[in-house]
Amino acid sequence: APRAFLRRNRPRRRSRYRRISRPSLPGRSWQAASLAALRRAPRLDWQQYPFDRVKSSLSNTWWLNHLFFTDTDIQQYDTNLKVTPPLRTATDREALLKAVADGTVDCIASHHFPQNWDSKTCEFEYAREGMIGLESLFGVLGSMVNDEWSIAALVEMLTINPRKIFGIEIPEIKEGAPACITLFNTDEEYIFDEKMIRSKSKNSPFIGKKLKGKVIGIINKGKVELN
Repeated sequence: APRAFLRRNRPRRRSRYRRISRPSLPGRSWQAASLAALRRAPRLDWQQYPFDRVKSSLSNTWWLNHLFFTDTDIQQYDTNLKVTPPLRTATDREALLKAVADGTVDCIASHHFPQNWDSKTCEFEYAREGMIGLESLFGVLGSMVNDEWSIAALVEMLTINPRKIFGIEIPEIKEGAPACITLFNTDEEYIFDEKMIRSKSKNSPFIGKKLKGKVIGIINKGKVELN
């Protein structure tokens, strides 16, 4: 068939972001996860949706690696920086940080994605995607705190908002209630090293980075666990 005919009759692909841009099912919650670029953020602004009419809710989640690294960090071909979605530009990163500060983003995830030694100790082209982030999460975010981005806001995005989104009960700190508390020091600065990683996988690009803010331990289910 003529190429013009094929082009004219080829079905048009609609963007997945366009399909979710207008929630229309009453009572549904929309979780937009793993967004990494500037061009996605404006489409997912809370103010764009008629929530009072459809009684729906929309939440946006950004991953830790896209708030810290950019595509220029890949110049050394560190396989731990090979992730999905891929790292974006410095402009995109600044837009994400602004979206966190103004409330467009309501959750931040560690995107903890372990890989074995063989999957990362190879040429960048053949490496598997993913990095771990649980042990470094609080310190990385603490190192980025500024006048527009407080520790209180970080705690809300890491703990309270995810529970609200998924309908999980939020523990209360009051007399007689079972303790479910994380203990942390917001001012401690340190160099993150491999010994701090409890995971069997060590595929972290944060090794050797100076971080600020350290988790000391937790109190949960009647037990105290300290690092």
